[in-house]
Order: sequence, then structure tokens, then C-alpha cells
Amino acid sequence: MRRVYLYLMIGLLAIIPASAFGLGIGDFFSGIGVNYQLWNDVSHNGGSASIDNGALSLATTAGTRWGRGQLSSMFNLVGNFDAAVDFNLTKFDDIFSSAVFGVWATDGSFGMITGRMYTLGGTQNYETDYHINNNWATGYGAQTGDFSGRFRFQRIGSNVNSYVFTGGDWLLTSSIILPTSASVRVFMEAGNDGDAGNAPEVIALYDNFFAYADDIVGVDPTYTIAQPEPATLILFGSGLLGAGALARFRRKK
Repeated sequence: MRRVYLYLMIGLLAIIPASAFGLGIGDFFSGIGVNYQLWNDVSHNGGSASIDNGALSLATTAGTRWGRGQLSSMFNLVGNFDAAVDFNLTKFDDIFSSAVFGVWATDGSFGMITGRMYTLGGTQNYETDYHINNNWATGYGAQTGDFSGRFRFQRIGSNVNSYVFTGGDWLLTSSIILPTSASVRVFMEAGNDGDAGNAPEVIALYDNFFAYADDIVGVDPTYTIAQPEPATLILFGSGLLGAGALARFRRKK
């Protein structure tokens, strides 16, 4: 059943032609703990990463400001890629709480992050920020009532595009022209802010991570799979993605 679900996830990412990719890699966070063959725990300032009921739980500690629960990939996505993950911001308050998914160039030349934020005054929004050679800019911001959904990044040639799954479809949140063709790492994060003794505990759950790329390096090849036939991907399509992600979170509640 797990392999059937794996190929379903592959099919759901098939918005651009399957021939654009060579390898796939996924993590359903169903083990006893974090798979450190795939991920590096870079949590700091009271942050933590653990597996909770079949999902990745990233958390901060109440009272510790600027805490980050964060995992960064040990593997690099090379060339064109398509990466997505489910998220659920489950514990937060209105000081500053966030669930974030990001990509970062291995040479440091560019990066992009998309997050579900809850900020001072009760503002709820999606926000996409990016940097090119350490110059930061905001590409997208919009209010939303969604606390769970799906993030996605896609590189096609010299562009990186970011998306959120909302309203039953993928919404393009930002697109940047890249200064290099460097490979990227991906990361997931829960974050907080606030006064030193008043920073909130934040918990963000992540699940069903999957990525396709021209090549995937820095990981044992047993963790990667070759793409299936294009006809298989087309059969699954991408339209079931939102329903599948939300159904999985409902089962966990």
C-alpha cells in the first residue's frame, strides 16, 4: 500500500512533463524518528524536530525568542526540480508564529521561502520571500484562513516558482530569475518571535514530502527512485492533490 501511495504522490506532482525529471525522493515521516540519512536537524534557540503520529513535528519553546525547529535536506536537487510538502500550523498565537518551506542554493546565490504566518494583531497570511545574492525582497503576501495546506517549489530552466495549494488549486505566489544554476537544498521550519519571556510555543506538522529532479545527489541511491512511465503520471494527474493532502491530515486529528 505504501508503494501505491508513493506513486500516487509522484503522479500528483506531474504538472510539467515527466520527461523533465530523472529521479524522485520522498519521506512520509512514518518511522520512529527523523531519518538522518535524508535530513540534518538544524533547530536552534529552543527548537526541536521529531516524528509525531506519522508526521514531522517541528516546534519552538515558549519563552525562547526566535526559536526555530528546522530540518534541512542532506540531499541536493540538481537542475530542474519539483518539490512539495503538506503542512499544518497546529499551535500558535498572535505574537509571531510560522510554518515555512524553503529552497536554498548550495552556493548561497539565491533562496526562496514560503510560509503560513500568524502575526501580531491576529493577521493571518501566506508570504513568499526570496533573496538573490543576499538582497531580500517580498514576492507575495495575502490573507488566508487556511491553517493547513501544501507548499511547492519548481525550477524550470533559469526560473524558480513558488506555489501554495488553496481554493482547490495551485496558486503561483512568486517567480524569480536565477543568477546561477546551482543545486538546492530544501528545508522545513516552525518559527516564533516576541519578547524574551513572551515568545510563543509554535508547532507545525509536515507530511508527504516528495521531490523530483534531473538528479539528486548527496544521499544513498536506495532512497531515490527512477521516474515511472509518463502515461502512469498522466493517469494520476494533479487535480487530486488537495483532497489527498487534506484527507491525510483529517485522519490524524
